[in-house]
Amino acid sequence: MKKHTLILMLLSVCFWGALAHDALSRAYLDPDIEQGIEIQHNSIEDGVRWGRLTRDEARLLKNNLHQIQDEAMRLQADGRLSQREKERLMAMLHENSAMIEDKRRNPIKDVTLAGPAPRDPEIRDRIAEQQRRINRGIESGNLALNEAKVLDGNLNYIREEETRLRADGMLDGWERNRLLRMLNNNAAMIQDKKNNPIVGYGRDIALDDRGYSIPQRIANQQYKINNGIRAGELTQREATALEENLDFIQKEEARLRSRDGLDDRERERLHTLLDQNGAMIFDKKRNPIREFR
Repeated sequence: MKKHTLILMLLSVCFWGALAHDALSRAYLDPDIEQGIEIQHNSIEDGVRWGRLTRDEARLLKNNLHQIQDEAMRLQADGRLSQREKERLMAMLHENSAMIEDKRRNPIKDVTLAGPAPRDPEIRDRIAEQQRRINRGIESGNLALNEAKVLDGNLNYIREEETRLRADGMLDGWERNRLLRMLNNNAAMIQDKKNNPIVGYGRDIALDDRGYSIPQRIANQQYKINNGIRAGELTQREATALEENLDFIQKEEARLRSRDGLDDRERERLHTLLDQNGAMIFDKKRNPIREFR
């Protein structure tokens, strides 16, 4: 009876082990991440087989691999894996590998998924400096209270944008430059409101985006839509409508270019459509989502 029970237990372990191995063998967009998980899974199995790892230790190490797998799938949901995201995942794999190879020097524990990247020091310091300048402007009478409120609102918007953009654990160069341009614009309004009329970013969200080409703006909005789905800020139906708008703009640009090229009037029309779509992505309550066609 005991022998029969032992055989059943061994078969059960093999069955669930095979399922786990199959789950970890799903294709990744990045082969290095896929290969790293596969190698570590086999190393864990060898560790149990040769008595270097207990079953509980193996379970914890495999759970780490599942966490890394889930994080990789989340980060690659937009169809790409940036260099910084890949380095983050590889660092997590390296940490787990060290625990597999030498658990005495590297006690086995949960791999801590890296949270949002630390606040960018330049952005942080410039926000603080502008806040001081706004306060001094009120004290000196150079800024009215309603003007200061708009400028303060812009700083809050920049803070919120940085937090949102860092939700995937990183702030890439394009995103950082975008925030710095917004700070430059706000600084100009604080310094010289006559030549730089004070406007709120919440009402003029395209202010920092018009310097980019139409394909770049389309790519940026697609990125925001993907993030909106992941964060639960957009439903699938809303995202589909926004993506249909981007597809419409992309096809319109291709059609116009194939004909006689884009003139200034046509380019402005497409940028205006992108402004409208961006406003719907940013604040769907004030800008109800609709399809252009």
